Amino acid sequence: QLYSLREILEAGAARLAAGHASDAEMDYMRSILEDSKNGTDPVKSNFDFHQSIYQASHNQFLIKAIHNLIDSTSLLGQSTLAHTGRPQIAYQEHMKLFEAIAARDADAADQEARSHIRQALMARLRQYRDGPQQ
Repeated sequence: QLYSLREILEAGAARLAAGHASDAEMDYMRSILEDSKNGTDPVKSNFDFHQSIYQASHNQFLIKAIHNLIDSTSLLGQSTLAHTGRPQIAYQEHMKLFEAIAARDADAADQEARSHIRQALMARLRQYRDGPQQ
């Protein structure tokens, strides 16, 4: 249920960001992705990238709803980015999402966000099946 709601909210944020992100916000997203590519902590990069999209949505009610959801998601345990290979896959998903936002393509941004969250759910389910990575 958390991931179903997360998909809706993240897609909404991405859609709005495609229409409202400033050049400075786009530059910030790009810099987060560049840092991520160069070895920044994947959990921090993931958090920062998603936060940048929320802020670029320019919708305080959506941001508040997402933050409430994130608080609940933290109860699920270890980040899915601890799963082998997930940081690299998430980076590629983030790039596609950023490219859609940068192109100001709200429909593509929505779809890329939904795809990213569905893949995160699959990683979460694999994590539960396989147990925590060491």
